[in-house]
Amino acid sequence: DRRLTFNIAGFYGKYSGLQLSRTIALLSPNGTLVGSSNITDNAGNVRLKGVETEIRLAVTDNFQINGNYTYLDNKFVRYNQCGVVPSAGCAVLDGTRLPRSPKTEINLGAQYSVPLGAEDRLTFRADWTHRSKMALEAGAYGALLPLTNTTVATLNPLYKEPARDVVDVRATYEHGPWELSVWATNLTNEVYTTGFVAFPGEFINYYAPPRMYGTTVRFKF
Repeated sequence: DRRLTFNIAGFYGKYSGLQLSRTIALLSPNGTLVGSSNITDNAGNVRLKGVETEIRLAVTDNFQINGNYTYLDNKFVRYNQCGVVPSAGCAVLDGTRLPRSPKTEINLGAQYSVPLGAEDRLTFRADWTHRSKMALEAGAYGALLPLTNTTVATLNPLYKEPARDVVDVRATYEHGPWELSVWATNLTNEVYTTGFVAFPGEFINYYAPPRMYGTTVRFKF
């Protein structure tokens, strides 16, 4: 009865000549930090591949389930920050992950509606999102330091964003054109980053809102 919809897409691509901005330290002749500067790197080549799936299931006329799954394997094929003459702190990032590309992301939602009359309806909905750990900045998961010829696990632990799970819930009562909702977002009060600014010796995170709850009244016309 056309109650199930399933979509799947796979992709593979190569990106040549990718440019990335980063902040570098400005040092005095004696090695003292005197400031910082933003530069643009020609990061070279990037390989992108992944799979995206989507499913929607109407279990009954009043109960629906939906889900999405994404797998990403995005890496730098070639990214040498050192230029012609390597300097202190520069890195070769060949084979490392692209920033803000979690390997997996899962979204699951369920909705149940209860008709209460000709114009009345009560609807309950819950959504869960899981995102695996990811790099906020290039070099979060490994790099080669040419001057010392050593491989490190990370250039800076602050470049890593851990996995996170976010749950949102909502209950909605509809009466004709009126709608009253009671809701809560980030129910488990998860702390996760939505943006950041990196400076030499300093890393500023911008976090998502904490757990929030409230009511919303709407009138449709």
